[in-house]
Amino acid sequence: MPPLTENGSPSLPVIAAEFGYVETDPAATDEAKRYRAVCKAAADGDEAAVKAVTQVARVIGQGAVGLVDLLDLDLVVLGGPAFGKEISEIFLAEIGRAVN
Repeated sequence: MPPLTENGSPSLPVIAAEFGYVETDPAATDEAKRYRAVCKAAADGDEAAVKAVTQVARVIGQGAVGLVDLLDLDLVVLGGPAFGKEISEIFLAEIGRAVN
């Protein structure tokens, strides 16, 4: 299993490649486009992409647990460009599992 990382956006394509994901989109020429390509691949059911997204979501879940415990939070809101609709179900499931 690839090592855990704390930064999901830039690391997602790297983690996906470690799981065997091969980028086939010629337009994925920079970090943001590679990230979006992996998200789309995960939504399309690519096994390596799904594993990578799940791995990143688990790390974010671990961080959320720390915040919830430290600050006694009742609600955690996720947002921003890294939480695309293509991967939202995986993120919500993994982070919810960690926090709840």
